[in-house]
Amino acid sequence: EYLLNAQGEDVVAGTRTPQPITNAQKTDSSMVSLEGVGKTHVSCDVIARATAGIPWPNTPDIRNPRGDVILYNREEHLAKTIVPRLAAMGADLSRIHLVQTVKSTDAEDSMFELEYNMPELDLLMGRFPKTKLVCFDPITQYVAGNENSNHDIQRALDKLNAFAERYNVAVLILSHFNKKEDARYINRTIGSRAWSAGPRMIWGLEFDPNSEENDVYMSNIKCSIGVKPKGFRFHISGPTGQGKVHWDISRNTRVMGESAEKATKMEECCRWLKEKLIDDAKVPATEIFEDGDDMEFNPIMLKRAKKELDVISIKEGFGKDGVSYWQNPIIQTVSEREI
Repeated sequence: EYLLNAQGEDVVAGTRTPQPITNAQKTDSSMVSLEGVGKTHVSCDVIARATAGIPWPNTPDIRNPRGDVILYNREEHLAKTIVPRLAAMGADLSRIHLVQTVKSTDAEDSMFELEYNMPELDLLMGRFPKTKLVCFDPITQYVAGNENSNHDIQRALDKLNAFAERYNVAVLILSHFNKKEDARYINRTIGSRAWSAGPRMIWGLEFDPNSEENDVYMSNIKCSIGVKPKGFRFHISGPTGQGKVHWDISRNTRVMGESAEKATKMEECCRWLKEKLIDDAKVPATEIFEDGDDMEFNPIMLKRAKKELDVISIKEGFGKDGVSYWQNPIIQTVSEREI
């Protein structure tokens, strides 16, 4: 026997039995925030989508390929919190394998540690070969070394990266921000700098200070595997501890750490540009910058809004006589279909 493991459906039934146990695949992603913002809720939402084939919020018409998930969680009660939350989000509980401790034949149960217990995780992959996601919440509970040591943390994360590559799975690790509000967000993970240097993708969560519904911004802090993705916005509703995540993918124009006033101005710029392009197939870029200046939107803000709204740039003519336009992507899509 190697690991104490429970499937989600077993926890619901109260029958936990000790037993052995694309795209972000082949890579590790990190999600960080202050405590109580919603990291575990979001991880449960991701797990539900991975196990039940539920589409991602930004691709609602594309079903996910279903797979198993191995979940390490040390901060929440499995039966009282984690499993009811997963069930509320529509997860396939039979595909979720909850790991608590390492068990050997000649010793007491002990904590799983990345530096020493990866062979046990290999055994789990052999038992559940359809696994496509492994989640650690929080990752700091599963590292034996000094969390402030770059060497110790990088050594542990290297093992996790190699594991993801070996099995073609995604790895999601959760961690906390430190209290240094004057630091860049890429440097605000608790402990060693390696916590932010190691993962290929990092998402940061923070409350919207202007929201009456406790909306949360989910913004990309780091992406080294492709084009930096857009952010999201969500709120959590439902019974305490078991609420569902409700996504609004069209509303996050915020950059992590920017002031509420600046974020509000950026949202206003996005709304203005969207309305500017709603009736016209295309608008000269010079007109947009001139009219935007009248609204006190600087060129940087306008270009950010353009990116957030997927506005398309086109050019007609050549050389000095050429004119650049910004075009509503929806109008272009309709035109292409008509053709």
